[in-house]
Amino acid sequence: YKHMLTDQRFTKTLYNTLYFVVVHVPTAIPIALGLALILNARVRGLSFWRAVFYLPQVTPAIAVGILWLRILSPQNGLLNEGLALIGIHGPAWTIDAAWVKPALVLMKTWSVGWIVVVLLAALQQVPKDLYEAAIVDGANSFQRFRFVTLPMISGVIFFTFIMLTIFSLNIFTEPLVMFPPQVFGGQMGPQDSALFYVLYLFDQAFGKFKMGYASALAWVLFIITIIIVAIQVRISRRVTYTENEE
Repeated sequence: YKHMLTDQRFTKTLYNTLYFVVVHVPTAIPIALGLALILNARVRGLSFWRAVFYLPQVTPAIAVGILWLRILSPQNGLLNEGLALIGIHGPAWTIDAAWVKPALVLMKTWSVGWIVVVLLAALQQVPKDLYEAAIVDGANSFQRFRFVTLPMISGVIFFTFIMLTIFSLNIFTEPLVMFPPQVFGGQMGPQDSALFYVLYLFDQAFGKFKMGYASALAWVLFIITIIIVAIQVRISRRVTYTENEE
């Protein structure tokens, strides 16, 4: 534990991981909620669209990493080519240290299908008579969403928020595939910009066989996760609606 205080790679990996969590979680959930609302609006072929949005979730992570390397390639990537069509010069997603983490956030946001399915199920459970009462009271679409939909699905949103936070803290496979240390001189991406906590823990345990240090890293990650979830639970008591509330 004392070594962590002077381990610059530990500090780097902690920063990278928290950056990813802080950016990815608040981005993915609103996008997933928007997609769920669209699918809930009596869209034709609902089962098909649910399968389409969930498909990235069941795609092997290694295949996802390779696919997004092609999409994010600075030279001839599909994303930069698409941006060039509208006059925007795309960044060097995979070789510029400043853009590596935003690229990974973009890549992981593509895999929000499980959140879409969960939120869609919650939306379909909202009692229709609440909407009818709101319409009678003169509520517009935004007011019905704000005062009926959000409170009724707030518990499910909170569940997805916690689960996505935990998953984000443990990101592993995709950055390992996209930014292998063999390509970047022993670093995970340019300037270790893709070195996340679990990757560093894995390297210490099975790369350098420092099992004691890896165990200490695992305990620190566990404590960080508990603290973050505890804060989220405390906040949720103020923003999450339950039916037994008066």
